[in-house]
Amino acid sequence: MKILSLLFLLLMQLKIKGQEASDKKANPGKDNLVSVGAAIPLGNFSSTHLPGIGIEYAKSKNRFGILSIADKRKIAFVYGGGAAIYIGKKETVSLYPYKYPVYIFIKTTAGVFYKPGSKSGFTFAAGPAIGIYNGNTQFNLTTKLDGSYYVNEKLAITPGIFLMKEMTVADPLIAFSLKASLAL
Repeated sequence: MKILSLLFLLLMQLKIKGQEASDKKANPGKDNLVSVGAAIPLGNFSSTHLPGIGIEYAKSKNRFGILSIADKRKIAFVYGGGAAIYIGKKETVSLYPYKYPVYIFIKTTAGVFYKPGSKSGFTFAAGPAIGIYNGNTQFNLTTKLDGSYYVNEKLAITPGIFLMKEMTVADPLIAFSLKASLAL
């Protein structure tokens, strides 16, 4: 019995000494997310405008990218901004050609970021915005819901939907987005 105890203690000592300290630093996540991609009008908005291009920036401490450490915080504050441009469609009205003007949408948002796993994250945010159409500038409110799935440590595919509401009697505009995102 003494020999088995001694052998067990010797093996445990060798196992403890045999473990090397890891030189790899844990990836706590990135603070910034830059996204660019297509912005596709939905509903009535799609009858007057073609798909456009949008760019966005978001900031949240250590939340973006694939996380290699276990973080118990699943919800965090996120803020940022972005812009999108939509080209107007052409149509014939009473035998006359008409082209809808370009629509430019500039926004700032703040909200919550939910990270259910190491490779995915969801953002729900809202804020003020400006819509520029045919030389007129209108104050807007906007909301967005998007999700990111990371294909590698920094690159993600980010589909989303956002709402643009002018502070007039106009109906809200809805658009779908499909972006490539880079965690920095």
